[in-house]
Amino acid sequence: MASNEMELGAGLEPVLTRDTGYCACVVDSCPVGVPGAPAGAAVVGTYQLVDPVTQLKSGDVQMLVAGEDATGDTVAITAGTALSCSGGTFDVAWNPGADGMLAVADSTGRVVLAQAVFAADGTATMSEVSYGVVDVGEDADDGAKPPSALAVAWDNDGVEPGQAENLAVSYSDGRMAVWSVGEAALECGQPWQAHSLEAWRVAFNPFNRTVVYSGGDDALFKAWDTRMGGYAVGATKVHGAGVTSIRPSLTSEYMLATGSYDENLRMFDTRKLKVPVSEIALGGGVWMLRWHPTNPSLMAAACMYGGFAVIHSGDEFTTLTAATLSTSPAPGDDADPLAYGIDWVGDGRLMACSFYDARAYVYDGPWASL
Repeated sequence: MASNEMELGAGLEPVLTRDTGYCACVVDSCPVGVPGAPAGAAVVGTYQLVDPVTQLKSGDVQMLVAGEDATGDTVAITAGTALSCSGGTFDVAWNPGADGMLAVADSTGRVVLAQAVFAADGTATMSEVSYGVVDVGEDADDGAKPPSALAVAWDNDGVEPGQAENLAVSYSDGRMAVWSVGEAALECGQPWQAHSLEAWRVAFNPFNRTVVYSGGDDALFKAWDTRMGGYAVGATKVHGAGVTSIRPSLTSEYMLATGSYDENLRMFDTRKLKVPVSEIALGGGVWMLRWHPTNPSLMAAACMYGGFAVIHSGDEFTTLTAATLSTSPAPGDDADPLAYGIDWVGDGRLMACSFYDARAYVYDGPWASL
């Protein structure tokens, strides 16, 4: 058990940083079992504002690998060509079914299915398979563009991942939709108004695929039964600002973590959503949360201007301890790192990314011994 911040890696420097070109906003680790994928592979999503007037954005999905060089030092290399997107990449998620399929949410409103294929040398190519765009909505003005797709979540991201059947997507107009995943094709179910402002995050209940969670800029967290359309079966109003991250536990059926612009990580029992089980201030907007793949008491967080953090939960999630890692600005770079993406890769390293300075980080910490 981690008893203090030093054991969690407080002040730990990245072993390597890498320029991502466009501003980086999300990291998602490649699932175990994808044919040919090297240990430590992850995708990084990026976007850049091209035209401030039209808000046109451009971006891509890059494949990075946190591996070992000949001397045993940790390195990160680009494995193959990046997947160019029609707009900025806001979110990306591997299908946990280990088939090499990716879902991408972009600024033009597209939900893209892409296929990653790894060669014998570990390099990868990614190609678009299909995409879908939600309608603009009944109340939209004539000529209105589709809302941006902000977040995606597979319904098999659970305790026993199998064949994906559905993909939940949240949008900049506050709506949500569940897309059915067929043979390399997407079909949109009836969208519903989940939030009055941007719906920042979605996640399926890993123990019950019919339940999906959402968090919005209206500071609300909600639970939905997909069999009942736009009917909320649970909600909480305790967040002091927008709900930006949702991460259900994969080992404790009723436990779930949320992050918010109010800079707090909260643990909830989903049967009693009005009051959190525990909470901890992390010093910045908690944009992304990731459970450790084998240690159910460890979590990593990307906390915007608060940097990256590792959190230990103890006493059945009632006590939380956090340590902030160090970020190293690129030489001569005056841009402030904005910590947006993080995930566990390989055998327990962390890969993270920051926005304004357009960088990816690899951390090699003490977490395997905790």
